Amino acid sequence: MLLLLLLLLLLLIPLAVGLGFWTFALFECLVREPSSEPTRMKWLLIVCFGTVLGAAAYLVMRRPLRIDLYGR
Repeated sequence: MLLLLLLLLLLLIPLAVGLGFWTFALFECLVREPSSEPTRMKWLLIVCFGTVLGAAAYLVMRRPLRIDLYGR
């Protein structure tokens, strides 16, 4: 029983961290990207369909550039 609980925790913790990371990137893209630019839709699709890898790509590649350009 203890082994089953430990295995369940080892599976749920990374899942919860990944979901939180993905949610953060999705929120950043939805709220902070300027809606007038077509890059917003492109990054939304990448984050939505790329899940954790798409979120990592957005946070590493686009977010620093957006902050430099728009200051937010």
